[in-house]
Amino acid sequence: MVVVHMFLLVLFIFVGIFGLVFKVDEGVFIGLALIPWQVRVVLAFFKKKNRRLIEILIWVSVIVGVAYFIFRGRWIPAIAMFGVQSYVYKIISKPAKKETTGDESDSD
Repeated sequence: MVVVHMFLLVLFIFVGIFGLVFKVDEGVFIGLALIPWQVRVVLAFFKKKNRRLIEILIWVSVIVGVAYFIFRGRWIPAIAMFGVQSYVYKIISKPAKKETTGDESDSD
């Protein structure tokens, strides 16, 4: 399964870069919006949590993506890019839930 997610990460990187180079809005949006999420998934497979790396990728994706869409005069995709990255940031900023066993359940 990790191979599939690594393939998707490489695919999103290429789609984002080629979208920027060839000025394809969908490629920029899909590629740049999904790179931080996919890095998070790949790191989870290796049981690593590098929150700082993901935060940096989110900021880079937001800056590059929003700047691209504003430069092209496309405001709705710029707002959507910001929204998607805000959601990813919200997900990674949540503290991990504590594992509960049968003895600690809340059922009365």
